[in-house]
Amino acid sequence: MSTPAIAARPRRNSSLPPVTIIPDSRQVQWRTVRSVLVLGEMTNRSGTPMDSIAGHLRGSVSEALRRVRRVVIYPNRTSIDRQAERTIRRRRITTLQLNGTIQRLETQRNRREVSVSAEVSVLVLEDGNIRAMLRGSARGSERPTSDLNAQRQRLAQEAVHAATQTALRRLDQTIQRASGRRGR
Repeated sequence: MSTPAIAARPRRNSSLPPVTIIPDSRQVQWRTVRSVLVLGEMTNRSGTPMDSIAGHLRGSVSEALRRVRRVVIYPNRTSIDRQAERTIRRRRITTLQLNGTIQRLETQRNRREVSVSAEVSVLVLEDGNIRAMLRGSARGSERPTSDLNAQRQRLAQEAVHAATQTALRRLDQTIQRASGRRGR
């Protein structure tokens, strides 16, 4: 069971943010939850300025989290209500925060192709302590089009998305190890 915080992902090239749904703690089946996942800071440290790419990283991480079972997902720490906080403490449910960083975002162009490479890392934190660093990379390329800036933006989003999916492919095992320390 995964209770999603993000219900919809924006369309490509959309400036609209994803729709956020905060889990209602009264409707969560807490006895089946092994971990609470909180989206933390998402940053672009690549040195390549690109519109809303950190927001796209957040959306990609959110999408990947929806596939993880037996977790409750919150878009940030402040969205966890008091009742949920009490239940999490009482049941000793592991709470993990995920902070994502775009480490490298590199665009290359020659006569035959435009390519964008991305490297992403996701820190998994428990009570401020690093439990894991998950990394992924990806590259997208295609023939140049007339709108090169839009093409680079789209390829960057696709590369960040694919790198994020690669980085988070072992998230389930990381959660299992973290929640196993508390007997969950």
